[in-house]
Amino acid sequence: GASALAKALQQLRQLTTLTLQLGNSGLRAEGAAALAKALETLSQVTTLDLRLWNNDLGPEGASALAKALQQLRQLTTLTLQLGNSGLRAEGAAALAKALETLSQVTT
Repeated sequence: GASALAKALQQLRQLTTLTLQLGNSGLRAEGAAALAKALETLSQVTTLDLRLWNNDLGPEGASALAKALQQLRQLTTLTLQLGNSGLRAEGAAALAKALETLSQVTT
C-alpha cells in the first residue's frame, strides 16, 4: 500500500508536480509517515495536491506531513484536503506551523 507508493515516489527525484488522491483509502499514521518521508526527497516539487481526507492519519501522520512540507523549498502551489482524518489539535498545530514557514507558496 502506502509503503510501496512511497518507495516509488522516492525514485522520482525530478518530479515537479504531484497529485495524490488517497481520500477514503484506509491510510493510517504509518502510511502517512512513509509518504511524508518520500515527499521530503522530492526537492523539485513546485505543485503539490494532497487529498487525504477521510483517513486515520492522526496527529502522528499530520506531524510527519508537516515536517515533509517544510522541506519542499521549491513549493509554490499547495492543496491539502485533510478533512475527517483524525488530526486533532496537535496535528493541526503542526501543520499550521509548517504552513507558516512556506512563504514561497502563493496558491
